[in-house]
Amino acid sequence: MNMTTLNINPRPLETLRPIIEETYARIQPIPGHRISNEAQHAIEER
Repeated sequence: MNMTTLNINPRPLETLRPIIEETYARIQPIPGHRISNEAQHAIEER
């Protein structure tokens, strides 16, 4: 996952991680793209 877009956010990654997981769990994975382990776990827990 490209993290450069997160660098402009003042919040630390620890704060952003749940938001990222929630976002990835809500959207449909793009075919041919790998999904992060954190996002996969968030999806599987639903």
